[in-house]
Amino acid sequence: MTPEERAQAQQQTAIDREHLIQWLHASQKEWLVLNSEHFVRSLTDEDVNRFIHMITSYRIFRSTIPASRTEIQKGPDGRPLEVQCHMGEQLELEEVNAAIRHLCLIARELDPDWQFSGN
Repeated sequence: MTPEERAQAQQQTAIDREHLIQWLHASQKEWLVLNSEHFVRSLTDEDVNRFIHMITSYRIFRSTIPASRTEIQKGPDGRPLEVQCHMGEQLELEEVNAAIRHLCLIARELDPDWQFSGN
C-alpha cells in the first residue's frame, strides 16, 4: 500500500471522538509534536481551510478551561478583584512540563543511553 493509499484508507475510516481520544492515549500520542511547516505543506488547499477551522475551534475550547493561575484586575467598584484565568493558545507551564516528560520518554525508548542536557 502506498503512503497515499494508506492516507486515503485512514481518512475513510469513521471514528467517534471518544474512540479517537482513547486511541491517542493508548498509542501514547497525547502530545502531537510535528514540524508545522512540513505539516502545512502536506495539506491540500481544502485541508488548509479545514485546519484553520480546527485551530479556531481549539482556541475557543481552551478559552473555556480554567488555568491554574489567577490575576488581579480592577473590579467594577474600582477595588482589586482576583479573577480566574483561562487557558490560551499557548501551553500552560504544567502542559509544557508533561509534554517534555513525554518526549524524554520517547527519546529514551529510541536510545536507552540518551540523557537530557539543559544547556
